[in-house]
Amino acid sequence: MVAGQNREDGYILAAKGVSAFSAAENVAVFVEKVYDERTRVEVVSKKTVPTHIFAGNWEKPILDKLSEMLNRK
Repeated sequence: MVAGQNREDGYILAAKGVSAFSAAENVAVFVEKVYDERTRVEVVSKKTVPTHIFAGNWEKPILDKLSEMLNRK
């Protein structure tokens, strides 16, 4: 679920609630234009309960999916 976004500042915040296999998780995606045809994207994935072993790290899957989508264009 998108928890917040700001196109002008270049970020999206998302949150996933508690489920049978996961504690709540938060993800932030930061997008920064470096120059005309270059953009820097950073994904930060944080567990809300650090000791929860089933909480996923979403950084690589999100970056991989973005790369796949952009390469299709």
